[in-house]
Amino acid sequence: MTAMPAIPAVRQLVLILGDQLSHDSPALAGLDAAQDAVLMIEAPGEAKRVWSHPARIAIFLAAMRHHAQALRQRGLTVHYIRWDAPGQPPGLAERFARALADLRPQVVKALEPGEWGIEQELQRAAAQAGIPLRWLDDPHFLCSRADFQRWAARKTELRMEFFYRWMRQRERVLMAPDGGPAGGRWNFDADNRSGYPKTGPGEIPPPARFAPDALTREVIDEVRQHFGHHPGTLDTFAWPVTREQALQALQRFIDTRLVHFGTWQDAMWSDTPFGWHALLSS
Repeated sequence: MTAMPAIPAVRQLVLILGDQLSHDSPALAGLDAAQDAVLMIEAPGEAKRVWSHPARIAIFLAAMRHHAQALRQRGLTVHYIRWDAPGQPPGLAERFARALADLRPQVVKALEPGEWGIEQELQRAAAQAGIPLRWLDDPHFLCSRADFQRWAARKTELRMEFFYRWMRQRERVLMAPDGGPAGGRWNFDADNRSGYPKTGPGEIPPPARFAPDALTREVIDEVRQHFGHHPGTLDTFAWPVTREQALQALQRFIDTRLVHFGTWQDAMWSDTPFGWHALLSS
């Protein structure tokens, strides 16, 4: 019987998590397709750890698979572990540890996870494998952890309002030339809690919707079959799952829905499926 060829050792392995699907990620900078690789992991334990709507699970899986496809089209090697991969443990950290043993990278690079617990689990797995794990600042956030620590060290109490003002000033976002807030007020929360009139909300422009392609339909079928006991339905799934679709959804919101978002963003009305909500999280 012919032996299976050994997987060649990897120089740099870039771990990309499901909420870090940026084509401009600093973790991808300087990769050599001949000796570096990307690792992406679907972990069923993550879908079950927090009781979530099946559409949320489908968004993550479809977006990850589309992103992996795009990276391969760029010529990068992507090691992709699907949630139903045979013989794999359910947890993210355990799957990461097994991938390290198989790929034997010299170093792993990754953006800081949004969840502290996940970061600690991945750090322990790399340490146990004896492989350096280099964390990079996540550019999804305007403020790094180090910057926040410096700001917080000067405070006797941590209050979001004061942090928000400091960031506005630092980044020059909606600031007047005299250094005060644009419009003369730091926030307009009191103006964002209006209810609809007694006659109802009237006509509301619909958000952008996207017909699932073959890859997304495959994900929907899998989620419906294996996570159908989660609350919610996938019958009307039309969320963006690629960067291009997300930009279209943003533009539709700016063009047709931003005009009343501030006034009625918290308003609800029977048989109104989306209201003026932005619906841009994905």
